Amino acid sequence: MLFIHGTADRYVPFDMVHELYDAKPRNKEIWEVKDVIHARSYHDHRDEYTKKVKDFVNQFLFAE
Repeated sequence: MLFIHGTADRYVPFDMVHELYDAKPRNKEIWEVKDVIHARSYHDHRDEYTKKVKDFVNQFLFAE
């Protein structure tokens, strides 16, 4: 599971992502997007967002 959470999110408090991340036992990664509000990570960082998602998914699609 790839957790993506903006550090300036006020709708879903930023600290909540760590609780969810810690509860997931494996196959996980977290991207804390600095100064981004709720649901704006893709809008504000389109290229980096796309790369992060592709890289994460490719770990499992092409794993040996």
